[in-house]
Amino acid sequence: MRLTELTEVYWQQEDCCAPVNEGGQTFTISTQNGGGGSYLVISTERWALDSAKEIDDFARKLKAILARINKEEAE
Repeated sequence: MRLTELTEVYWQQEDCCAPVNEGGQTFTISTQNGGGGSYLVISTERWALDSAKEIDDFARKLKAILARINKEEAE
């Protein structure tokens, strides 16, 4: 048995410019592999980042997901 696909869903409070009563913001990160190796697919209606730290954290999450699926595929 081996992992072939990952999906993670993240949630945060809406930002100050989001529509009122939006109920928060979500984004989904999934992996897919069309035969040439896994890649990331990001889906969201709205996701706000307001600092370099948040951008760095976001990038770390993306890299960690891709590293995990690549490791699984290599085994």
